Amino acid sequence: MEKPYPHVEISAEIETFEFIYDGPDVANGSMNARQLALAVSGMNRVFATTAQEHNLGGEYEVRVRDIKHASFHLVWEAVALMKQHQDMIPAAITGAVVLIGTASAAISNPGMIISDIAAMITAKKRLRGARMSTLATEFIDGEVRLTVPGDSESKVVLTREQYELLLSHRVDRSIADIIAPLAPALVDRFEIRRGNIELASVVASEKDYFSVRPPAEDKGREGSEIIGAFNSLNKTSLRGTFHALGDVHVPYKYSGGDIARLLRGFSSKEPVRVFGKVRYGADGILQSIDVKDIEFLQQDFRHIA
Repeated sequence: MEKPYPHVEISAEIETFEFIYDGPDVANGSMNARQLALAVSGMNRVFATTAQEHNLGGEYEVRVRDIKHASFHLVWEAVALMKQHQDMIPAAITGAVVLIGTASAAISNPGMIISDIAAMITAKKRLRGARMSTLATEFIDGEVRLTVPGDSESKVVLTREQYELLLSHRVDRSIADIIAPLAPALVDRFEIRRGNIELASVVASEKDYFSVRPPAEDKGREGSEIIGAFNSLNKTSLRGTFHALGDVHVPYKYSGGDIARLLRGFSSKEPVRVFGKVRYGADGILQSIDVKDIEFLQQDFRHIA
């Protein structure tokens, strides 16, 4: 088979998985082509965004390998690429292909990215569209455990990367596009499969859980201050989760110049006051923080832990 890019060596590591849509419209061949195009675009975008969250440093590509029309399976291939000549790799590629950064030593299999996507879809389904930032949340040994609304005994368990992607809403539109073809009595069910293993599934009655909220009212303002604690920190991207007074978790990005100050803030067992640009949603709930500076406080912070 001819290589798609002659100066890029494709590794033997190829992960195949399927999007499967079922229902009367699938059976009679009248499934909406525009929504299927959205689903392909959504998969490309969520794959790229999820991979970047793992601080990948070279390239992967994801592409449609086959379409099985009888049951409408989109057969995808996630391929690890190894660069030979950085300057020869195109900056943008048309069609159902996306290039993102290379695997680090900790991530050698694009299947991990696919599993992340499936886990985020399952989490959104189980949380029934609830606002994640206001849910009871525990950070334990690299995992994030969310209490399912209406069921204090049931937990959704995510990795830090999965949680922060969902909390930041960076994958909401992409996932919504994947779910878009679902419609009661037309396209009843969607699932992601790897071989004989079902990774995630959604039925038409659950589609509303994936709705993208209207654009939030941007009330960002410089000089705002928020008191809370740093839950997590990605030392490469300088992003993470901040636990603010009022029991709200919010994604942050550190843009101050003193990295040592950020590391001290993350390690502190005491409250901190952060200064920067704070964005609120139309509902008045914190949405994101661009942290410019950190002040260390001495008061007891146990009431928000």
